[in-house]
Amino acid sequence: MTQLLQLFIYGLVLGSIYALGAIGVSLTFGILRFANFAHGDLMTLGAYFGLTFVGLGWPIGVSLIPAALATVLCAVGIDQLIYRRLRREAPVILLISSFGTALILRSLVQIIWGPNNQVYRSGIQLPWRLGELRIKPDWAVILAGTALLVVALHLFLQRTRVGKAMRAMADNFELAKITGIDTERIVLWTWAIGAALACAAGVFLGMDTRLHPTMGWRLL
Repeated sequence: MTQLLQLFIYGLVLGSIYALGAIGVSLTFGILRFANFAHGDLMTLGAYFGLTFVGLGWPIGVSLIPAALATVLCAVGIDQLIYRRLRREAPVILLISSFGTALILRSLVQIIWGPNNQVYRSGIQLPWRLGELRIKPDWAVILAGTALLVVALHLFLQRTRVGKAMRAMADNFELAKITGIDTERIVLWTWAIGAALACAAGVFLGMDTRLHPTMGWRLL
């Protein structure tokens, strides 16, 4: 029974990481109507941005903020340079371009940070003990962080004008455009939110395991 509970807890932790990545993919697919295969490598990029700030002596929680901003800038830049020019093409063209973008991001990570495994901090983290259960403090951070981000996104989509516009575009892009919604602005918001969540997923995955240039691709 204890082993099952231990596996259940780790399943929640891993599921939380999957959830943040999946939400970003779903937002992009729902509004732009294409599966962004570069999303996993965007997670990797965010994780390595976090590693850069951790290397400067910043706590992981604080490093997540500038890492997310850097990831958002990269995602918006990719959209403006690549995807925006291809939105009127067949969805398969966007799909193929996302594969190419994924390869570029993965190669840049290897060039800048190297191909080897890296960690946010070295040493063994002593777990909390609840009877025979063992819970790493990082797991609590991952679960709490995921819950906070998911609730914040839900409230954003339900309560704000931008969130309602995103939902309208996901339901009917052309009708939303006709009714006066600034679709290009909403697309940028979509990339920004998806990239921030991807960064969080990448950082949480790095906290739970290790950082590697293919970590996001494997998770995808």
